[in-house]
Amino acid sequence: MSEDKYEVLFMQGVEGPSIYINDYRICGNKPWGGGTIGHKWQTTLDSIINAIPALTALREEVEEANRKIEVERNIKETEKRILIQEIERNEEDESIKVLRQW
Repeated sequence: MSEDKYEVLFMQGVEGPSIYINDYRICGNKPWGGGTIGHKWQTTLDSIINAIPALTALREEVEEANRKIEVERNIKETEKRILIQEIERNEEDESIKVLRQW
């Protein structure tokens, strides 16, 4: 996972408190007429994902899908190499047949 940092703010506004991640309000009242920053933190995407079970499950599904794609890619590459070897063998066999006919 990337170690990029994301800003988390606890804002106190006239209408009440709110929490922002990267300037996006995720909960609480919109601070109409402005607000003040009560607390400010830096966190990682990994920490945010780990805090939300649905995102953790989704990340695991994506990782599993990526593993399957890699396996399929490896299988296709292996099949391709086998086909190339088979074609080369057949070409050699044909060349030997032609030479024997002369």
